[in-house]
Amino acid sequence: MKKKEAAKKRKVNKRKKRKIVALWLFLFITVALLCTLSLTVFFPVDTVTATGSSIYSAEEIVNASGIALGENLLRISEKNVLSALQSKLPFIDSVKISKQLPSGVKLIVSDAKELYVFCIDGVYFTADDQRRVLKNYSEKPSEILFIDCAVKNENGRVVCDNPKAAEIIDEISMKIEGFTLKPDYINLNDLYAVEMSFDSRFKVNFGEFVYFEEKLAHFLKMAEDESLADKKGTVNLSQYTPKNPKAFFVKEEK
Repeated sequence: MKKKEAAKKRKVNKRKKRKIVALWLFLFITVALLCTLSLTVFFPVDTVTATGSSIYSAEEIVNASGIALGENLLRISEKNVLSALQSKLPFIDSVKISKQLPSGVKLIVSDAKELYVFCIDGVYFTADDQRRVLKNYSEKPSEILFIDCAVKNENGRVVCDNPKAAEIIDEISMKIEGFTLKPDYINLNDLYAVEMSFDSRFKVNFGEFVYFEEKLAHFLKMAEDESLADKKGTVNLSQYTPKNPKAFFVKEEK
């Protein structure tokens, strides 16, 4: 009797296991099918809008985005859209995609800023903080920081002949928004005598490219001193070290 009950119990357990396996298989197939359909049949794009740029119109951005009506909403990539935009609209700096189910796409872009001017073969090129070439001018724009050093234009990007010069530019890029004075000019042709000018008032001799971050911070703090208000002149930081923070100011004679 006990043997019959045990055999019957085993059969019941087997049937339960088969049902569970069948249920999990059904769920797996259903999920896989839904995933496939969501990436192929479901969510076709029928509207694309754009906002955020003061340089390009919404229509220009949508047309340059590479997004086609009818393509799958879920397969749209910010990386691909940004690449498509920047290849046609160089002043686009970034894009954020808002996918509005079931079929809408909103592109939120930000414009690149002309932070630097470089001169290449007599032509002036403006670039953003990634040294991406934005625009060229026959004359030097007066309101943008001019970087005087040996550079070339490689596939739409400014490349410095000296990697150390690129390091200085990158250092400035990270801090330029927080400067209390507007930088006008930087000379990186001789990295043992790095020079900058600010607000057409101060010429700063940083000397060799060592302790550059500390020297820059020291100068900006000096410039806040009331004794230098409305004064013009040269600041010499060539002898500066963190242990011996020497700085000399020579007033410009009228």
